[in-house]
Amino acid sequence: MSWSFNYWQYTDSFVYWSGSEEGLICCPTGEFTDAAHTNGVPVVATLGFPWGSGSGYAEEVDAFCQKAEDGSFPVADKLLEVMDYYGFDGYFFNQESFGCSAEIASRLDEMIRYMRAKCPDILISWYDSMLPSGGVSYQNAVNSSNQRWMERSDDGSVGINEFFMNYNWYTGQISTTVSTMNSINRSPFDAYAGLDVQQNGMNTPFRVNCSWTRMAS
Repeated sequence: MSWSFNYWQYTDSFVYWSGSEEGLICCPTGEFTDAAHTNGVPVVATLGFPWGSGSGYAEEVDAFCQKAEDGSFPVADKLLEVMDYYGFDGYFFNQESFGCSAEIASRLDEMIRYMRAKCPDILISWYDSMLPSGGVSYQNAVNSSNQRWMERSDDGSVGINEFFMNYNWYTGQISTTVSTMNSINRSPFDAYAGLDVQQNGMNTPFRVNCSWTRMAS
């Protein structure tokens, strides 16, 4: 049975979420894609790499973003085929596996920009976890440590559309995010402040003194 979502009028985009225990790729089911598109909302699949330093975790990320000799990214090409076939709009990258190198992170960034070049209208979202240095460190903001993910390419295009900030943000991190996004010629509204309402529903406390933020849950 599918959950009936009733708040499309407040939604900029919808991530069809699943944890990594269900597999690396979680594509939105047809009824969710149809409902989202009927209400003018893009919907994206989740790419969920498991959290922590488990056996083979970093190797899985490495294999995911392997680059072919001709400069293509085979997994990216297949992801675009899947997206086109099932009619959804993009991917949410949730990369929380430990032990990746800066080279792997750089290649992942290149892969994301490759997907954008091949499909300019794709919606790509990013969770505040992996740093360009390769490690996982939740910044609760867009800042100098992770801004590379949001920087423009030489042609002015962007790889990632939406940055989903980790949940532990406060006013200082919001201010840092605004200034960082402005400094790299990105709208601060491309960064979303997360609220975890899955555990406690209506009883979730949240901060109301940062009214500029777009909220994600």
